[in-house]
Amino acid sequence: MTVKIFRPFSANLLEIQTDLMNSFMESSLNYCQQLAMTGLQSQIEMMARFEHLLTGNAKERAEKAFSKF
Repeated sequence: MTVKIFRPFSANLLEIQTDLMNSFMESSLNYCQQLAMTGLQSQIEMMARFEHLLTGNAKERAEKAFSKF
């Protein structure tokens, strides 16, 4: 019976794997940042659109706006 001796990973292969892992992590972080920014922008737009309900006679305006729902 012969014993096979495996060569250790070369540093180059390990470097390639590390670069791939860094690339995947960076792209997923960018996606999460874009998703959070889009959600934040949507909330800012919603707050800006409903700002008129909170100024002046807010109760009457809110009742008028939400009575259609």
